[in-house]
Amino acid sequence: MTESFEVREATSDDIPQLLKWGQEFHQYSTWKNLPLNKAAVVETLIRMIEDADKIILRHERGMIGAVVAPIWINPQKIMAQEVFWWAEKGGSFLLRALEAWASRKGANSLSMISLPDKKQERMTLLYKRAGYRPSEAHFLKDL
Repeated sequence: MTESFEVREATSDDIPQLLKWGQEFHQYSTWKNLPLNKAAVVETLIRMIEDADKIILRHERGMIGAVVAPIWINPQKIMAQEVFWWAEKGGSFLLRALEAWASRKGANSLSMISLPDKKQERMTLLYKRAGYRPSEAHFLKDL
């Protein structure tokens, strides 16, 4: 039996499922010690669904969200930036769908994120195989 990998743009009807996945991601992420504000998450999801320069793509197993904007040092260049990516299992098809969206939006590049956890090595390999290269590292300090 072949599994369907239909990926589509999220709509407001998807918000309950997106929120559920967001809560799962929150428990897994580096932000898990920060209380989750469900109302704020829903508001963010709505803004991402309604704004033409933002996207949430979803599948029955997960979601991926991103924004596009000019690069600050050269506004002639457009960059897409992942905001979140959560899949219950697998999920590279979500990345491919996001790349297609970013390309249609005129993006010259797509920046993806990897959490510093036990899956980071696997994610690095996935990104490199898909043609990504390291760009910069992010460091977080609680204040």
